[in-house]
Amino acid sequence: MRSIPKGKLAVGVSSPLIAYERRLGVEVDRILYQNYLSPRTVTDFWAGDRAAIVWHLKLMKERVIRLVVINEYIEVDEELNRAILKRVSPKGPRAKRAVLSMLRRLFMKQKVEHLIPVPTCVDGGVVLQWRHAESV
Repeated sequence: MRSIPKGKLAVGVSSPLIAYERRLGVEVDRILYQNYLSPRTVTDFWAGDRAAIVWHLKLMKERVIRLVVINEYIEVDEELNRAILKRVSPKGPRAKRAVLSMLRRLFMKQKVEHLIPVPTCVDGGVVLQWRHAESV
């Protein structure tokens, strides 16, 4: 397993990485390698077969793009949850858990409509597409 060199600097960090930071880097690298998300996994397994390496690297690129899109969706969804929770401001921990439980069951579109009143006629854009999808 490759590790981060002892004197290697992270982007934006002015001092060398401490042992804990290097270990975190190694752990991330190991997770990516074991889950077939590291280019090194492909080159190690398919060594000598260039066609297979290219095919698997393209497949890996598509997987990583999907992971990024899903991650962004989750972040937006969590931000909407926080905004709605702030607006509703439930009293007490049980009420907060109940509201969060309800929010987890809502689609992102419903959360956006709760925060922003959506006009019925909009020239182009996502809102018009949502309205069209509901009417079909």
